[in-house]
Amino acid sequence: MQLKPEKTKSACWFIIILFFAVISGITFSDTDFGKDLDGLCFDKIAPLLGTPREVHDPVVILIGESDYLTAQTPLALWGAHLVPLLKRIGQGRPEAIGLDMILPQFPLNRIDKDHDKKVFKTLNGISKRCRLISGYGIARNGRIKGPFVLYQRILGPRGYGYLNITPDPDGVCRKQALSFPSKKGVKKLYSFSWLLSGKRGQPPAEAIPDWRNPARIPTLTLQQALKTDPATFTNRVVVIGIDFDFEDRHPTPTSVKDEAGVVFQARVVEALRSGRLLSVPSQAYSLLAPAVLMVLLTLLLTGRASSLRVVIWGVGMITGTMALMILCLAGGFVLRPSAAMIGVTVVCSARVFQGYLSVKDTFGRYVSREVRDKILSSRIPLNGEMREVTMLFADLRGFTPMVEALPPKEVVKIMNSYFVEMSAAIRERKGLVLQYIGDEIEAVFGAPVPVPDHRRQAVRAAVSMRRRLKIVNRRLARQGYAPLKHGIGIHTGTVLAGNIGGGDRVTYSLVGDTVNMASRLQGLNKQFDTEIIISDRTLAGIGKDIPVKQLPPTPIKGKSKKIDIFAVV
Repeated sequence: MQLKPEKTKSACWFIIILFFAVISGITFSDTDFGKDLDGLCFDKIAPLLGTPREVHDPVVILIGESDYLTAQTPLALWGAHLVPLLKRIGQGRPEAIGLDMILPQFPLNRIDKDHDKKVFKTLNGISKRCRLISGYGIARNGRIKGPFVLYQRILGPRGYGYLNITPDPDGVCRKQALSFPSKKGVKKLYSFSWLLSGKRGQPPAEAIPDWRNPARIPTLTLQQALKTDPATFTNRVVVIGIDFDFEDRHPTPTSVKDEAGVVFQARVVEALRSGRLLSVPSQAYSLLAPAVLMVLLTLLLTGRASSLRVVIWGVGMITGTMALMILCLAGGFVLRPSAAMIGVTVVCSARVFQGYLSVKDTFGRYVSREVRDKILSSRIPLNGEMREVTMLFADLRGFTPMVEALPPKEVVKIMNSYFVEMSAAIRERKGLVLQYIGDEIEAVFGAPVPVPDHRRQAVRAAVSMRRRLKIVNRRLARQGYAPLKHGIGIHTGTVLAGNIGGGDRVTYSLVGDTVNMASRLQGLNKQFDTEIIISDRTLAGIGKDIPVKQLPPTPIKGKSKKIDIFAVV
């Protein structure tokens, strides 16, 4: 196989890593973990870029648990409390009143005499003097828990919006969705906070208050409000809602503990009215652009770096990502750093995987002297190469019962005697033992040192292994041990050969379907009661002097068609 020039291969790997790192980052950022990471970074940084500010408008009136208990009625029945409160607020002629509560969905006179008359009359009078906004909830199935029809007539079509608060996946309230399509998609549903703000036209998709300089929303208890001078409410937006420890409380980026949902609604209203909103660019700018930029810089800076420098550059680029986020947030733009951070991590890991971090003291870790000499003479591409090889897998049969029956020292001794003979048979035929996996041997013929007749050499090695196993078994019989049996699978094909690993451990490894196929052929010996099975691709190059017997075409896991296999007799 003709190899591409080194620069072309490097460019290809550069593009592959760039693409994979960016895709990995984008994929991670779309998970709950990624969103939580973005949210955590935002929560830690935003408060450091400013200070809380005092605001005059809106004012929040909190109905506490004690107020609810003294009412001696269900939560919705506020005829005795809500009516006097609304009358006092109305005397001050506020700009708007918002009821952050779901009004009754049915007449209540049968429970509390004259309740509806008092409430309807008060709400009707208030609605003629100022904007009066209430709300409804939207269930997960899209069903609207709307108020009783008379309330809807009093409030009008722009007098009630959905009260659903829209926290991020981690439960923190950072932004509020301002509109949703209706269940049937025929119209848009607007949020309570958008309607209460008094803004006109179509709202943006969401509003993010400026958490760098969070508003200190003035609050009053119900009892304080009932005693307050009505002039306190003049030309102000007044929001009334509940403040229960067990209901409608949410964390925010600046809250020490969860705050009442009505306070968060007021924050959104204040941000909309004052224009103190943070801007979230599209995904292309807030997520993709930082990821591509940081991944590209990391690739360029770690091309020929040592392991220590790769770690330093990786930490530096993650720090740079945070610095970029801080800079943009200081300018009022929100970036999501998770994709860039994961992308940088993937790049650094890929650099280690490629073998760019190999140094002279790693060459001695190769099991073959020929391999070591090739590397030191720079005749083996450390960045990986495509090679046609023949893979050999050998696995002991019925070895587990022996392991369970014998002391560990004796088991190790038996295994070592077996491995010594098998590896000698492989080396005699110019093969390389790549690794021992338990009682299995993985070997290759044709890499990293080229072997022109690697098919024939691999099969000859298998025949020698079969002969040597008889020698091992005669030795074991004299020592009173049961004989060993093994199965060998051989397949020829193309693999990716190169240095794989990181840190202080690098291994010459082969990757590809050829490796998997040889391993699966080895497993077929149990099915056919054979010792050596080769594929048709290996058979094509072994010559006619090695006797074989064709076995039935067999399906192989991962292959759509049955393949031709042969037993060496």
